[in-house]
Amino acid sequence: MTSQLTSQKVENPRILIIDDTPTSAAMLLGLLEDTGLTNVQAISSGLEASGEVACNKPDLIFLDIKMPEIDGWLLCEMFSSIKRWKDVPVILQSGLVGRENIKKGLALGAHSYIEKPVTQEKVATVLAAIFKTPIVYPENISNRMRFAVRTIAEMTKQTFNLVLGSQTQIDSVVYVVGDSPAATYDFQGTLRAEGAAEIEVSVGWQRALTINVCSAFLGIPKDELDDEFLIDGLSELLNVMFGTTFKDLASVYPVRLGLPQSHQNRPLTFAENAEHQFLIEFTTRDGSFPLKVSINETTST
Repeated sequence: MTSQLTSQKVENPRILIIDDTPTSAAMLLGLLEDTGLTNVQAISSGLEASGEVACNKPDLIFLDIKMPEIDGWLLCEMFSSIKRWKDVPVILQSGLVGRENIKKGLALGAHSYIEKPVTQEKVATVLAAIFKTPIVYPENISNRMRFAVRTIAEMTKQTFNLVLGSQTQIDSVVYVVGDSPAATYDFQGTLRAEGAAEIEVSVGWQRALTINVCSAFLGIPKDELDDEFLIDGLSELLNVMFGTTFKDLASVYPVRLGLPQSHQNRPLTFAENAEHQFLIEFTTRDGSFPLKVSINETTST
């Protein structure tokens, strides 16, 4: 399930730490308070935390995965599946190594994870990403199209947060009219969906970013990744990322996913004859990249 998180400014946000290790919880609480936050609480029991969240909805949760009684995975699933809690960003305090854990984090709606040892800089980065000014989405489009573009952008951000263990930023979302420059990237991937609409998502990455992402996602050392591995890794990541996305879009755009296509040294273009074109720019710890979304509603019912 995709988190419906949208970043927003919050005055004196309520932050909840759920961690059964006293020293770890105390350190994180201290780092948060050092930033000037005063409404921070640490709870050591998953069972107690679920009751606390039910009574006092937090603005942000830091969640340890390995806990007795109710572990972090179950809590994360509970928070993301209940409507009044699903917009609360959950930051895991354990790194997600390998594709299965990353898939699980995406499916359960985790926003990102913070690497240990936790430092003031890492905490500040998370807070800046969560409570930043909301990104502006194009206005002169239908509500369902805006929902689709926002969902695609947020899922892309969430995926990179979990894969790279750092906060990915959505820099801009622009409605493109007419032709646009088609820069060539070291690796380019495209996934197409058809049904109540035709939607195509294309992403372009340079080699260094592709290597870092595929190494983390596939669990393979960087020096063992040849070009074939990188192309296959990009395709699999697109399938996971946008397979989850289009499940969330089913209420507005029921579509059937095609197979992802990945290539080397290809220009990044919009779909031919697309009625609507959107360019989304992202920045990660390991580099920036664009994503192009093409939507054709002529087949809509």
